[in-house]
Amino acid sequence: MMFSIVVQPFVRSPMKSLDSHENIPLPTTTTAPPLPKQIQLGIEAFTKKRPADSDNPPKVKKFRTASGELLPVLSGPDKQTVICHQCRKHTHIPLSIQCTRLKNVGKSSGERRCMVSYCHRCLTNRYKENAGTIKSRNEDLLGHVADAGYAWTCPACRGVCNCSTHRKRLGLEPLGYDFVP
Repeated sequence: MMFSIVVQPFVRSPMKSLDSHENIPLPTTTTAPPLPKQIQLGIEAFTKKRPADSDNPPKVKKFRTASGELLPVLSGPDKQTVICHQCRKHTHIPLSIQCTRLKNVGKSSGERRCMVSYCHRCLTNRYKENAGTIKSRNEDLLGHVADAGYAWTCPACRGVCNCSTHRKRLGLEPLGYDFVP
């Protein structure tokens, strides 16, 4: 006669220690997670405008330009910014300059202003131009917007823009952030 004995290996719980004094039972009471608050909103909650915070006046920041002058700029959620063509960062309007050249759009549309804007940092660092001196010239040129107070043709309109988009369009490698002419 043959007897076969099957020995089961001892399976120990990973949470229990071998020493009996370290086996502390875990609490078995389970609490249900709190129910989310249910708020019933009427149509007024979606159609009624919230009152504006008139108690908080807009903050005035002062930015130092490359020439050392301080420009006061109002900041807040309702203040407009423009995107710099070169670095693609949002810049406050007083710290940027927009091209005033008029471009031909088509026979029926006529001419419209170039929408390219540059921040004062990119103009100074990459093109060695000062936005403050450009704005202070007060000159009117033919083919430029008359009501801007200045006349300036941007590097993109002049064909000397060294942004990554224009360089790739010409088949050149982009310069990156560390470019100094």
